[in-house]
Amino acid sequence: MAFSAEWTVLPLVMVRDDLLMTGDTSFAAKHFDELVANALGVAGTPWPIDPANGLVNTSDVLIDWPSGMRDNYVLTQHNSVANAFGVYGLDTLVELAGYLGRTADVAKYKARAATLRTSIDKLLWNATGGAGWTAGGAYTDGLACKNASAEEGKPVPAACPSSMGAKCLPCSSHSAFHSSVYMLALGAVPEDKLAATHEFINAKILPKSMHGQEQRRQMRSGATWPPPPPPGEHDGMPCGGYVSQFTLQALYQNSADHGQAALELLTSTAKNSWRNMIKQGATASMEAWTTDEKPNLTWSHVWSASPGFVIPWSLFGIQPTSPGFKTLNIKPAPGNLTHGNYTMPTVKGPVKAGFRQSLGARAHGEFSFELSVELPRGVTAAVSVPRRNRESASMLTVYGEAIVGAKVEEQEHHLVVRGVGPGRHRFVLAKA
Repeated sequence: MAFSAEWTVLPLVMVRDDLLMTGDTSFAAKHFDELVANALGVAGTPWPIDPANGLVNTSDVLIDWPSGMRDNYVLTQHNSVANAFGVYGLDTLVELAGYLGRTADVAKYKARAATLRTSIDKLLWNATGGAGWTAGGAYTDGLACKNASAEEGKPVPAACPSSMGAKCLPCSSHSAFHSSVYMLALGAVPEDKLAATHEFINAKILPKSMHGQEQRRQMRSGATWPPPPPPGEHDGMPCGGYVSQFTLQALYQNSADHGQAALELLTSTAKNSWRNMIKQGATASMEAWTTDEKPNLTWSHVWSASPGFVIPWSLFGIQPTSPGFKTLNIKPAPGNLTHGNYTMPTVKGPVKAGFRQSLGARAHGEFSFELSVELPRGVTAAVSVPRRNRESASMLTVYGEAIVGAKVEEQEHHLVVRGVGPGRHRFVLAKA
């Protein structure tokens, strides 16, 4: 394979991220029309949308590497990986077009992304999650055929709920770890399926002995989780170092657990973990978790280095929302990590965020969180403080001259203060 469908989308992401980090829109403006073909399913791309079902149609995908780390993924022409990247590419085009003031392109590609999401939701989702999983749904590797009388290559049975065109196409009821990971990480999961998808991914990482309702209840209640697994029962995330990036990004998509599942993955000592790389003597991120997976692995491979950007972007939640960090979000998701500090260099100057929290009495509804922020000149931020027990806005004290009397927005899992300007600010959430 000279290149894959998913890697074709990545230049779009690189251009978008360069624009956000530097504030220089010239390259994106000059090459926007050329970059359009990097989004799957648009004119000029080798990977078109199948008019019969509205899905990206290609089996030219990497999935993961080494190939033995694909969780028995069943590859078909209409697969979860290409379609998740299809959504991601179109969404990235929408972002770029917005930053460049191309309003017609924003509307055009937003509509295409919505249509692709509808097809994915209809044809690549299994409401039961597949064999052995009863807690909720999951994404399938290929078309989730819902008609027992369907047979590949034969006419579609009457009123076939899969609506796959004139003839039945290869289906797959298998739900590999990767299918749900890519969908969640790349923004293809609708709100009503977010919790189930997150739980499916986390359960694939956790030992099988911890998949019961009582264990999940403990996880949601904030009890110490997970306890040490029985020896040899699991190896951690069932994927290679390449997909570990998307796994972390997927886990951070669920605001309800405030980053707890992702923190457990970052600090895991399982076979498939960064701490195990260190244990093997690595001084940089390895290509694969161990030589068992790839005997000729390299000992310096950037695709396994995702904690380097995931920690500042997701755990500390520092992300630009306009070119050159003119505006940004600070939305920490520290799980049960008690404290931390981070300084991110930007073209405007350093952005600093530090937090300290107390979780000791959560069973009684008590929780305190202090977030300190320092912003350079020319920057405005939206600052989000974790809201674990539906704390009201009246419990948040805001210190900082630029935001005295600031209005606090109550969201389900956060209290948000917008319009935070340059200088030092402190946000303290605690019982009065």
